[in-house]
Amino acid sequence: MTFQTCAVVSGKAPPIAANLRKDDFPLRRKHRRVLPGEDEHNRRVEMREFTDFDGAKMALLKGDQLVSILRDDKADIPFPNMWDFPGGGREDGESPESCVLRELREELGLALPEAALTYKRRYASGRQGEVVTWFFVAEVPDLDINRLRLGEEGQAWRMWDVTRFLRMNNAVPNMKARLAEYLEQRENASAS
Repeated sequence: MTFQTCAVVSGKAPPIAANLRKDDFPLRRKHRRVLPGEDEHNRRVEMREFTDFDGAKMALLKGDQLVSILRDDKADIPFPNMWDFPGGGREDGESPESCVLRELREELGLALPEAALTYKRRYASGRQGEVVTWFFVAEVPDLDINRLRLGEEGQAWRMWDVTRFLRMNNAVPNMKARLAEYLEQRENASAS
């Protein structure tokens, strides 16, 4: 078991980190990083199964435009009053695809078949991958935006030019990063 970071205690440098055990070194817990397989209270935690996830988001593209939803302006939600993609939390053991398509129907009144999902990627965040989400892309060149209706969440929806969306300060940062990653992969695939 090794530490990810070490600290100087009483003016002495610690021994080589690879040889350390938690009892070898008098760090208070708040000064020691949590190790893989532990939580902040130094208990063993189970790693998540690959099929387990918390939610899903989708970039809905129509050519060089994308659909975005302005999140509610509530202090108790992540990224309040920022532009985001359709999607949300998992319900009742649904698959990532079912989750994102349900959220799309609830948030924008649009029903797409699973075959419309042209890209998907799993993301894990947190120190030990505690939060697992899926990111999807649906490229729908014949999307009739007149069919879109804002559901009960969000303040508005809007079509944005993709390059403008990626430069916006009031768009959810990790969604911009995921979209940029997808666009780069798509560009590289078309170049080869």
